[in-house]
Amino acid sequence: MEKLQKMVGPSASTIGPIQADEISEHDLRKPRATLSSTLRGLLDELQMSEAELADLTQLPQSTVNRLLAGHTADPRASTLAPIARLFDISIEELLGLEAPINRIKGSYRSEVAKSRAIPIIGWREVASWPALQQTLNSHNHMQWLIADQRVSPACFAVKARHQHEPFFCRGSILIIDPSVAPTDGATIVVTLQSNSNTLSGAPPSYAEAGIRKLQHHGGSLYINGLKASQLTPEKIDPTRIVGTIIEVRMHIDDANVDC
Repeated sequence: MEKLQKMVGPSASTIGPIQADEISEHDLRKPRATLSSTLRGLLDELQMSEAELADLTQLPQSTVNRLLAGHTADPRASTLAPIARLFDISIEELLGLEAPINRIKGSYRSEVAKSRAIPIIGWREVASWPALQQTLNSHNHMQWLIADQRVSPACFAVKARHQHEPFFCRGSILIIDPSVAPTDGATIVVTLQSNSNTLSGAPPSYAEAGIRKLQHHGGSLYINGLKASQLTPEKIDPTRIVGTIIEVRMHIDDANVDC
């Protein structure tokens, strides 16, 4: 029997403990993940910015920045919990104490990232934005759409009208974000001069709004029609830019468009 054991090596009863010891010693030699490295890896995986993470978890961006920089030695559970819920991992996994087991790579819990309600307003109300935003709520305004919470809370939406065809189908929903700085060639919403009687001496009134293409030229901003041949380029004061169109939800036709 002794010769047989020497031939086949250690018995099955001794293999388990020896291997377990070797694994645990190996794990102790491996560098342990940190909160900042785990969080940075999750953001890189999802191509998510610090600002987006702060918005989705309702945490101050300064807090997120400190976590990513590793400047928070003992973060509170109330800070870690919404991040862990968002990425569907435990706090221990977020801290790097355990390897994520059940998480699907490249995913996050959309139900945690709550949706944002955006008001759909009429074109006659656009020039009053953002002052109008302060007065709207679910009790006094009926038309809203649901968007990802990552859009700016300053966003609003309007319905495309017949004069916007063929670029936008009549009735399509245009989501406008006033917080997005418009780049050269961007499609923007601007206020339009509603009184052209300069002889009266009255200052111009900008009670209407419309869609224009933005052009940067020589350090100045110009607007043009959706078709370059529609209008003569007009130099514009940046204060007349209401916002940039960031999303279009297309409708084939809609006879009930608020004009």
